[in-house]
Amino acid sequence: MNEDHSQVSFVDVCERDLDFVLAEEIECSQTFRSWFLERTGAASDMRELLRLGRSVITQHGETDLLVVHGGENGRRALLIENKIAASFTALQPERYRVRGNAGIKDGEWAMFATVLIAPQVYLKDVPEKKFDYRVSYQECERALDGDDLRAQFKRRIFHAACDKAKRPWDKVVDLALTEWFKEARSFAAGAFPDLPLPAEGAGRAPSSKWITFAVRGFPQSRVIIEIKPHNGVVDLRFPGVEIGDLRRGLGTLVLNGTDTVVAGKSVAIRILHPKVNTDQPFLGQEESLRPMLASADLLHKFAAEHKEKIIGLLG
Repeated sequence: MNEDHSQVSFVDVCERDLDFVLAEEIECSQTFRSWFLERTGAASDMRELLRLGRSVITQHGETDLLVVHGGENGRRALLIENKIAASFTALQPERYRVRGNAGIKDGEWAMFATVLIAPQVYLKDVPEKKFDYRVSYQECERALDGDDLRAQFKRRIFHAACDKAKRPWDKVVDLALTEWFKEARSFAAGAFPDLPLPAEGAGRAPSSKWITFAVRGFPQSRVIIEIKPHNGVVDLRFPGVEIGDLRRGLGTLVLNGTDTVVAGKSVAIRILHPKVNTDQPFLGQEESLRPMLASADLLHKFAAEHKEKIIGLLG
């Protein structure tokens, strides 16, 4: 085996890769965690790690990394956005503050700060007021502890990400798709007023063809309803749950016409429908979308009805 590790390089890295590097360092390295919490304003008596989550989804959007820390004086959250080169989606920094305030309201933490982690070249184009703290990849790399092969490997990941970095690009907005989902949401809100549908942002990218919202009353990002009109799929999703546990825990309760499936890193109770054409105007397709919305409403009520069992399933 070739021991010349200096010749090892990466063809590409993505934000997800850096998410996991950062999460591991925050959880496993006391040195890195202490540096990071101090760098992001944590008081010296508030540095116990209480919760660490990746891709935490609520009805107010997604947080790349969620760090909850604290001590005798309470709990504080860091809501972290990780960027290499992608531009911000509509109101993305502002929605981080919305999620932070929602966590205070729900009693999950008493205070919060928003953090942007990115290559230094990216941070130069982001106004300071957008996030409470801006931390560069270069700082994170220097804060890594040790010089063993594992630390060297992680430093190469940060180097590769910085090499890939470029100044933020403008998001490509599909105006027709954006209008389709605005009209669909308006129809859904009138036909199924109990569905907590998220507000539509300023514009959708061409590939953004689904509606996702968290079911209230459950831990953040753990119970999610996803509607994909173009695929004919409605899911009640449970991230981080094994398919066997889902079937043992809820198998006798699932509704007729549903299936239990693996869906990426989630499992789901799924209902299938004929696909709806999002490439054509929404007007005239209301009755094609209605059965999917009815399924979402059904799954929403199912989750509320069986809340105790689902909480047990989540662990």
